[in-house]
Amino acid sequence: LKAYSSSLFGGTPDELPDLYEAASPITHVPHVTAPLLISQPENDSRTPLPPVQAYVDAMRELGKPVDFHLMPAGHAGSGAADEIEMFERWLAFAREHTG
Repeated sequence: LKAYSSSLFGGTPDELPDLYEAASPITHVPHVTAPLLISQPENDSRTPLPPVQAYVDAMRELGKPVDFHLMPAGHAGSGAADEIEMFERWLAFAREHTG
């Protein structure tokens, strides 16, 4: 992932700290106004849990509305039953927060 990020941004975080900071979701937490639903697999190799948990914690510290659901899976999921539960959760969230 580090090589991918470096190629995407044209350099490393040490070389381009302002660009990386501007692109980081956690930088923008103070500006979030809409409720968020975050579904995160416990063992996701592409999006590891610690940065997602840090984002959720930052949202909660600022009193931002965030519904965090940790799924017992990896990046590819863990089967149809979990996928159905995830979609049902998304639909319920959408119904709750939209007209």
